[in-house]
Amino acid sequence: MPSSFALQPLAQFTRGIDDALKVAVRNDWITDIPPVVFLGKEVSLAADQTPVRDQQDRGTCWAFAGIAALEAAYKRKLGVSLDLSEQYLFHICKAHESDFGNTSLMGFQGSSDIIKHMERMRVPEESDAPYMTQSAMLTGIPAAAALNAAASPTQEQRDDFEFSPLHIPFAARGNAKYGVKSSGVLSNFSIADLENVIRAGHEVVVNVTTGGGGHVLLLVGFNSTLQYFIAKNSWGGTDLIHIAYANDPSFTINMGLAHYIIDVIDPVVDRRAGFVGQWDMDHDGWRGRLTLRRFTDLRAANDTFDAGSATKLGSYYLSGAKHDVTGWFADAGQTAHLHIADIGEGGQDFTLSVYSGDVALAAGDTAWQAIPFGAQIRRTPIDAAAPESFDRTHWLGTWELNHDGWRGVLTVDGMDAATGAAALSYRRSTGEVRPVQGAARPGQLHVLDFTIDFGPDNSAQPFTLIHHTREHGLASGFTTWAGRRFGAVAAKTADKPVWRSFELAPVGSSSAIPNSASVSRIPNSMETWWVGPQGSIEGAFWYDGGQWTRYQLAPAGSAAAASGIAAVSRIPTSMELWWIGPQGTIEGAFWYEGGAWTRYQLSGPGSADLGSGIAVASRIPNSMELWWAGPDGSVEAAFWYEGGQWTRYQLAPGGSAGRGTEFAVVSRIPTSMELWWVGGSGSVEAAFWYDGGQWTRYQIAPAGSAAVGGGVAVVSRIPTSMELWWVGGSGSVEAAFWYDGGQWTRYQIAPQGAALPSSGIAAVSRKPETMELWFAGADQSLQGAFWYDGGQWARYTLEGANQADNPFAVTAVSRVPGSMELWLAGSGGSIRDSFFYEL
Repeated sequence: MPSSFALQPLAQFTRGIDDALKVAVRNDWITDIPPVVFLGKEVSLAADQTPVRDQQDRGTCWAFAGIAALEAAYKRKLGVSLDLSEQYLFHICKAHESDFGNTSLMGFQGSSDIIKHMERMRVPEESDAPYMTQSAMLTGIPAAAALNAAASPTQEQRDDFEFSPLHIPFAARGNAKYGVKSSGVLSNFSIADLENVIRAGHEVVVNVTTGGGGHVLLLVGFNSTLQYFIAKNSWGGTDLIHIAYANDPSFTINMGLAHYIIDVIDPVVDRRAGFVGQWDMDHDGWRGRLTLRRFTDLRAANDTFDAGSATKLGSYYLSGAKHDVTGWFADAGQTAHLHIADIGEGGQDFTLSVYSGDVALAAGDTAWQAIPFGAQIRRTPIDAAAPESFDRTHWLGTWELNHDGWRGVLTVDGMDAATGAAALSYRRSTGEVRPVQGAARPGQLHVLDFTIDFGPDNSAQPFTLIHHTREHGLASGFTTWAGRRFGAVAAKTADKPVWRSFELAPVGSSSAIPNSASVSRIPNSMETWWVGPQGSIEGAFWYDGGQWTRYQLAPAGSAAAASGIAAVSRIPTSMELWWIGPQGTIEGAFWYEGGAWTRYQLSGPGSADLGSGIAVASRIPNSMELWWAGPDGSVEAAFWYEGGQWTRYQLAPGGSAGRGTEFAVVSRIPTSMELWWVGGSGSVEAAFWYDGGQWTRYQIAPAGSAAVGGGVAVVSRIPTSMELWWVGGSGSVEAAFWYDGGQWTRYQIAPQGAALPSSGIAAVSRKPETMELWFAGADQSLQGAFWYDGGQWARYTLEGANQADNPFAVTAVSRVPGSMELWLAGSGGSIRDSFFYEL
């Protein structure tokens, strides 16, 4: 006989039998004696028994008896000799109970009703969860030692042990497929009743007392002549034992309750078992801990396969708070419908599907205020994701998609901001590319619905992926196939270079007739300025690793409402800024590293048209040149050389420039400058200067070619070339290019009606082989166009209708070759920032 602790304390044992009997009576589980199959005075089912096993130093007798009965039933029905896991069966029954003292480490608290439990709980094979002795668990499982040492164990300490993969490997939860289809229950029975059940071909699990304690074993036969039962015990050895009908020296059968197996199921995995255990949970960036301790209520008459049978399943932990979790199951147990109490408004519902071949992952969705959000749970820590507020452009790029273990690459090439229409493709793990159709939901662009054509037998498998709105590059959701739901997760592997935007200054920050300027004096810094609503000069700066910081350079009343503004950084440690004052003065300010902004007046009252643009160039580090329109339409200028004063001159007489004209200037080589503006009749005028010569004027485009007051922009991407753009008189975007040795050649970027006539234009050449251009569309959208060497100009919409102000101002810099940054006058006088980083 083993050590005494392998027996259940008698009082506890008797109470457990009484409780099991009450449940059996309440749920009408008591059965009639089955019809006799075997006749005679001795009946033995020994031929169906698997080898005798040893529970050793643990009180696990009822699990051994139940497994012995199950193995025999399968051998009899299917002719297979199984070795099933007592370790798992003992654990899963313990985990389903809430008494802190009732753990797999403590043992006991079980009876013959284990047979009834196996109608709800399936078990895996021994190889999936090998049996461990008490001493092996205490030395090999840290959580077991901690639990054993705790004077008053908490539920969480119990969980850490029960659900440790060192105790029950994850594979066991995914392979639990052997179970009882139907069973019989005997209550207040006789010796003859036991004989008749065995005659009918069923072993009987009975409760016995021995040595002052309780025990459970399996009756597998009897001899009515010699008055003994043949039994399979779990105390080692190789032989079956005999137990006398009466006055047996070792065992006394409790005649109040016994159980037997009538039939077993065909081996099919119970997917619900895959949910049991501890999980890391991420729903839309909210990271918590989910512990599911059970998947059924053993005391209830019905199982948990419909909403009406929902029961408490476990706990959820978030930010130190513990919440009850109830639920039920669908899709043959593969999908759990969970309700987490006390989060959200009256709790929050989740639908999660465990992966068929990987019980370490489940995914699905939840909803809050009728908005869908993605959710996933993993048995290992979920990879960290950068916090980020969702924008539709976050979809763009390549994603590793894993739906129920099937892996491939989903590519999102584009997504319409209004309709959600998406450009999608899918590549299987084999490399085969399959067609995809889909779109994000309008108004809920974080939800992407699509179908993948996997072939003739599955040409439109539906998916719903939900981008986590608080995290970058993580999506969760589901797919359906053959009427069942399966989990799907996606992790972004590469971002597609896309424009992103944010509001730098809120509505009401800019003048009603906006203008702006920007510079990048060093690669890791940017500065931008604009005219405020009361004529102030507002500024903002950014340094790599920091945030945008706003400041006021000049107070209200310093600038004309429609003033142009221009900036230059002639050396990395200096910046200069100019604007037009309310009296038509030319105001300036300069900054040198280590100092503060210093203001000065370059030209007195009446010097400038109050709505004139301003242009500046620094062709060499120790020189600056400035141009603007005079009140009579002249083109005025001033230059500065280090060590000298500002010197003014007139480049073109009165009537040469249109009211409110913009200017564009470039110095393609240190010994040359080129200037363009719009004439009063809508012509495009120009002038050039070469070192040692005079300014020479010419006309690029005749009267009516340009919108008076519209934008003009220029770049020189290489020293031997210049490109010019302007807004046409009918809302087109016109262009002209020049290459050394040739003539100016005109072309059109966008047709009539494409642009807002009052639109400004900004352009950059971030690399010698590329040019980029931006303007406001007629619908006050932000339009872009780009050109790469060897290709054609391509247009795109950067921001949708009514996002740009009217009139519209935009300024741009490219501080490094892989980056572009725009500042634009948004609707309502806001200042918006749009940026692009090349991967």
